[in-house]
Amino acid sequence: MFPTATTPFAELTKYNERISGGNIMYRWNHKLSDDSDWQIQTYYEQTQRRFVPTGSYYERHTIDLDFQHRFRWHENHEFIWGGCYRAFWDEFTAQPYFLSAAHERDQYGIVSAFAQDTITLREDYLSLTIGTKLLHNDFTGGEVQPSARLLWTPTDRISSWFAASRAVRTATRLTNDGRVVLPGGPAGPFPVVYPVIQGSSQLESEDVFALEAGFRHQPTARFSWDLAAFWNRYEDLVGLGSGGGISLAPEGAISVIPFANSGSAQTYGVEFASNFQVNDKWSLQGNYTFVKLNFDGSVLGSANDAPLNQFYLQSSHQLSKQVELDLIWRYIDSLSAQSVSAYSSFNVRLGWHPREAVEVYLMGTNLFSSPHSEYGNDPFAGTQSTKVPPGVLGGVAVRF
Repeated sequence: MFPTATTPFAELTKYNERISGGNIMYRWNHKLSDDSDWQIQTYYEQTQRRFVPTGSYYERHTIDLDFQHRFRWHENHEFIWGGCYRAFWDEFTAQPYFLSAAHERDQYGIVSAFAQDTITLREDYLSLTIGTKLLHNDFTGGEVQPSARLLWTPTDRISSWFAASRAVRTATRLTNDGRVVLPGGPAGPFPVVYPVIQGSSQLESEDVFALEAGFRHQPTARFSWDLAAFWNRYEDLVGLGSGGGISLAPEGAISVIPFANSGSAQTYGVEFASNFQVNDKWSLQGNYTFVKLNFDGSVLGSANDAPLNQFYLQSSHQLSKQVELDLIWRYIDSLSAQSVSAYSSFNVRLGWHPREAVEVYLMGTNLFSSPHSEYGNDPFAGTQSTKVPPGVLGGVAVRF
């Protein structure tokens, strides 16, 4: 759904999006000793997105340089440290009556460093891992992300752990200087007023404090199960601030609403996973996830934007030395805030390895089910959700 300059001031338009690009990565590992090694990795990616027939165009270049070094420090400390630099260059062509930015061309970067120490408190029984990541980005400045994890292994078949950490999500090009025009309606003496969501350079990073606890048991050599519980507290979530009244712009009458750190949220839940190796050629996996999401304040989300229950079952069978068969079933609960009903899907994947580095595969997706929606409409992207039908796809993968 796109805003327009004439009545009815909104139009449901079908359009094609052409996406192209490529990437290359180089990684060098060097072993210094049994207790020490280092790794250098560099990465480059180029992506282009063109919207037809609107003519809107977006191109981004990304380069990443990463280094990390591991070594044993004294008898009970295993230390890892490193750093990363990631730079972005992008170019954006505005789409009238929908999306624009303060700068058509921009460049920005992220610099980070981390250190982590795994301390053996009692060999093969109790260990503590502590660390932190320091990050600086061009939108919100410096950030600190500490973490701690305690692992208890009373036997070689039982383990439990507890972890606490802080993480951030930094502002983006859109939330910093983007401008999104939404479909409008009549207001006062104006036949139409367009709501305009405006980026803000005053945004802070979104922040999460996470607590996790888990238990793993392997009663036999062929069967194991895991149970984990989590609680997350989110602060400074990006939402919408207070509008500034009606003003005039090239589109006509508009009401500007800035992005703002206006909300907080909590999530909690449990995850259960199991694995059963039936024999040397056949394995079964099962997972269940329960997630409860609660929002406070004005954020771009709802408590019903996450499925309450999810189930996953997979059977993997090695039919021969070169042929494998995977059967996958999953159930996803409803997203009532997005008007998406619960659904289940069944996928089948057949893979053939004529050589060790070559795979030919054929996959059937969403078999034995009617077309269904997986996500709702996105007013900020101007898109309408579509139903996912059953499908068949194939491909060839070559690994070097």
